Amino acid sequence: ASDYGSVNIGPSLTVKTTPAGPRLILTVGEPLLVKCEAFGEPEPEVEWLHDPGPERGDLPDDYKPVTISEQFIRHPAIGLGNAGAYTCKGSNSHATATKNIYIEVVEPSRVATVSILGGSSQWFEQGEPAQLICTATGSSLVDRLEWIKVDDQLPTDVEEHNEPGLLHFPNFKNSYAGEYECRGYRNNELIASSSVMVYSSTDETEDAKVIRFI
Repeated sequence: ASDYGSVNIGPSLTVKTTPAGPRLILTVGEPLLVKCEAFGEPEPEVEWLHDPGPERGDLPDDYKPVTISEQFIRHPAIGLGNAGAYTCKGSNSHATATKNIYIEVVEPSRVATVSILGGSSQWFEQGEPAQLICTATGSSLVDRLEWIKVDDQLPTDVEEHNEPGLLHFPNFKNSYAGEYECRGYRNNELIASSSVMVYSSTDETEDAKVIRFI
């Protein structure tokens, strides 16, 4: 019997990790912190185990391994070379328990895309208001959306709303036609982009196209 007046029928030992995992997907440059805890009687010891595998010649010069310190694994800015399995282990005189955490590291550009609503060719009526809307998937990765006009400046009277990804033409003009690009940035680095050709539907050749679409 224990001091608490309850009877411990048999040894039990559990381990848990925070975050729970087992798969953690991080983007390059994100910080890593995982805590390993073990519960049981007698109080278990805790450690992290990691087999880095054979020494790799392709790791960059600035490669930093994940730091293992007692209950924690941590890294200030994770890199592709830090991916792999890390094992949280708890043990006491009665039992041992483990839990694996699988860390995947991806380039931001692999999981972030920007897309333009309405497709890659759009026709706007001259003299009418119009807008281009751009959205980001993996929006937690894209922290800024920006519209540009390819090989040109954005028209001075085209208002860039504070709303991310919205380019507003208060009064569409023929001179506004051309190619526009929506760019997604993370930490001021371009990681995704998408472009659209904008036509003025008063142009006769484009009128024919508009009629065909109707």
